[in-house]
Amino acid sequence: KERLEGLRLRLHSLADELGVDGDLLLAARHGRGGLENAWPVAKLSYSLGVISMALVVIAVLSGMEPQNDTYSTEALSATIPVFRLAFMLNLAVWLAGGCAAVFERYNVNYLFLLDISPELDVTAISLLKFASVQTGVWILLFFGFLADVKFGAVLLSSRPSLSASHLSLAHLYVGVLLVLQTAVTAKWVSRKHRLSFFRLVFRTCCLVPLAPVSFSENLFADFLTSIGRPLKDFAYTVCYLGHWRGMDVLEIRSNCQASDGLAWFGLQLMLVMPLIIRMWQCIRRVRDTGVCFLHLLNCGKYATTILVSILAAARLSDLGLSAGETQCVRIVGYVCATVYAATWDLAVDFGLNVRDRRCLFPGGAYIAVAALDVCLRSTWLLTYLPDCRAFVKASSLNSECFSFAIGTLELVRRALWATIRLEHEHLSNAGRFR
Repeated sequence: KERLEGLRLRLHSLADELGVDGDLLLAARHGRGGLENAWPVAKLSYSLGVISMALVVIAVLSGMEPQNDTYSTEALSATIPVFRLAFMLNLAVWLAGGCAAVFERYNVNYLFLLDISPELDVTAISLLKFASVQTGVWILLFFGFLADVKFGAVLLSSRPSLSASHLSLAHLYVGVLLVLQTAVTAKWVSRKHRLSFFRLVFRTCCLVPLAPVSFSENLFADFLTSIGRPLKDFAYTVCYLGHWRGMDVLEIRSNCQASDGLAWFGLQLMLVMPLIIRMWQCIRRVRDTGVCFLHLLNCGKYATTILVSILAAARLSDLGLSAGETQCVRIVGYVCATVYAATWDLAVDFGLNVRDRRCLFPGGAYIAVAALDVCLRSTWLLTYLPDCRAFVKASSLNSECFSFAIGTLELVRRALWATIRLEHEHLSNAGRFR
């Protein structure tokens, strides 16, 4: 009520400054919206077409036979996780902009639900513009890197001395990519936006058991549970950049892939930390709402996921289990956790079991999203496997590309999930957050 009253007062003050009635002001802006947004939408459509064609060119370039005598598939694979991390961050912004576009089309009040200040310029157009610029930078640098590594066509052709120097070509491209994307972010994202985001991260990760949980914190923690692969890539990237003086990329890769010891334990802890945060949020919601059964049931979903992820990553042979028994335990745990989570998505988060549920989207959209959510959720365990190469029985490059696809599909699933989840919250206050 206080936020709505603040918005009403701000609207009337703006109307007084312009000398018009507040209701007429809103009607005029709504009427001009289509014409005002036509040009930005046209530019975004053109950018999306160019980006799509550029990605196809990169895919073709990746499959071409190399003409550089120093080319190594293993060396290229060692750099893929760093570029993949940047791409996943860009994809997350693209999907956020797509969700915002759907909400604006169907009048879902996502700014209010997510506690985003009306003073911040958070719209579908602004998010998609930012994503298109960042993706353009990524494509430019990754294309140049591939062309240089496989054909020596960019820096190596103009600066042949680089091949004889002690400077790592991969680190050079990665460094330029990080600098440019950081500069674009600093230029595009205002200080208020950054502070708002850092405040959300701090409250979600540090104050979860101490303060009431807002809907935005709940949703952000759910998003964190879907970025297990990017979290792995982040840890790898930090280690990779720390060895920028290294001559042998393969040696860097072996050093940065945590397969045992304290580094392995730290990586697994980082992967399950979002799940632990969600468990704490569920327990806090029991205290805040007084609803015990529903939130403890939700907490059990994350506890089951943690247990299964530990079983997937641990060496059960050390406990005396045979290979067949190990596979049996993992499969049973995986099926139980997946059915548990998928059922919760459909029944609670989407509210599809409610007979008189109100709907904003076409009926077929709910069926399609539900089916995709169940299908794509079945890939979640691959995030916690120590190495996808053992799973796909393929080369290291194909393994990295497989991880690329798995991480992308999980982000797409989370975006679809968020679309229906916010629509359900908007219509029925399903989570009792207001």
